[in-house]
Amino acid sequence: MSEEDRPEELWSELPVQARLSAGSERLTLYFTSKRVLVAHGVKWGSGSMAASSFLGGLGGLVRGLRRERKPQAKPELDGFSARRILAADKDNFSIAYVEVVKVVVTEPDDPSGLTGISLLTGRDKLELTSQSGVGRVAESFRRGLGEKVGIQKSRNQPRP
Repeated sequence: MSEEDRPEELWSELPVQARLSAGSERLTLYFTSKRVLVAHGVKWGSGSMAASSFLGGLGGLVRGLRRERKPQAKPELDGFSARRILAADKDNFSIAYVEVVKVVVTEPDDPSGLTGISLLTGRDKLELTSQSGVGRVAESFRRGLGEKVGIQKSRNQPRP
């Protein structure tokens, strides 16, 4: 059985945040035997507020303070379907491991900070953060990417 014919297995998932021009968005990275699936979740901040009339703006403010949850397919280890995750939101996408040039995982500057993630492909650069520790984040990526994953000790140091 060739690599392409094998069923896609879910290895792990990692909750992350992406900085938007106005606010932030929670994403979930699903690591599979073939690729990383990027699933959109909750948006918050001014990017989630409605821009309309004064009364509509007040409604948007209240909604902006609550977190807007997009429907998101939660995979079960037994019933995992990459197709279902990608179809759950029009903005969900995948990154094949062969497309990734490198991933740099950065330790937080202080113990209560967020772990930084810089994922570079041939076309894009994703800057993410995670509440998970550096070790867990690095291991999630290393299973599919191996030596393409590096750890940086502090954000104040230059990237390798």
